[in-house]
Amino acid sequence: MSSIAGKLRVRYVLEGSVRRAGSRVRITAQLIDATSDSHLSSDTYDREIEDIFEVQDEISGHIFTELKLTLSTEEEVAIQSTTDSVDAFDHYLRGREQFHRTDPGHVERARHEFEKAIEIDPDYALAWAGLTYVFVDTYWYADRDPIYIDKAHEASRKAVELAPHLAESHAALGLSYRVAEEFDKAETEFKKAIELNPRLFEPIHFYAQMTRSLGQQSNAIRLAKETVERAGRAIDVNPKDARAWILGAGCLGKLGEKDRAFEWAEHSVSLSPESASTAYNYACLLTRYGEVERAIDQLEAAVRLGNRNKLYYQTDCDFDPLRDHPRFMRLLESI
Repeated sequence: MSSIAGKLRVRYVLEGSVRRAGSRVRITAQLIDATSDSHLSSDTYDREIEDIFEVQDEISGHIFTELKLTLSTEEEVAIQSTTDSVDAFDHYLRGREQFHRTDPGHVERARHEFEKAIEIDPDYALAWAGLTYVFVDTYWYADRDPIYIDKAHEASRKAVELAPHLAESHAALGLSYRVAEEFDKAETEFKKAIELNPRLFEPIHFYAQMTRSLGQQSNAIRLAKETVERAGRAIDVNPKDARAWILGAGCLGKLGEKDRAFEWAEHSVSLSPESASTAYNYACLLTRYGEVERAIDQLEAAVRLGNRNKLYYQTDCDFDPLRDHPRFMRLLESI
């Protein structure tokens, strides 16, 4: 526990379990001081599933009391759920889980879950933010129809309108500006998201991607270091998170840590061998280090697995060294 807490840069860790039987849940929660590996409190909560948000508030209250913490008004607002619907919350969590997967069809499955959450609760800001990510990924990796940019704008602005206090809302709005190439506005939103929640992965990752694409190398390197740290924390929590492994690998490659980058990338492939996005990102890393034939192998796999956005292959600067390669040119002709 102390080693995990150290990697996560925290002193206190809340661990526990949730078991569901029909309409009832049993939640156990233990608050641990990781520096001494001592249990500060341990509680069990038996509730109906529709009371899940009340249980969350109750657990939070116990933690604040135990640690003698006092929240500001802004902090109290920030930790509140943006929906009162357990079903909408469930679909949102399923959508996030699907979006962060790497297997074929995960983006469409995520879209279905986010849309279902919004159908249940049209004012659910986090679901609107999640839907923004889906529209941007659809535009970048599957269909360059500008309608997806419009949809991303609409969804992200709805998220900010409903919950301007959430980092997720501003991260989504920043991403929608980035895909529309309104980079100054994107930077403003990413910085706002990071200010609101410095530990949230998405705005740091999106901001790092954008600065690199704009040639802002010093800023990109700083953000790549932060992305590696956050990817590492995500892996500590879920060692099977193939997306965290491959995104971290790409940033390690940018930082010149070749051996570690390839180790992470190959591990991601082993976890998710049928992922188009993993293959694509691995190809970027291989190209960076001159592994041309292996890079094209991965690009061919990405196309075979469903990443068929020809314009993205044509414009991604990572593949500039491949432009005149016969296999790469044949690959573009095949899409």
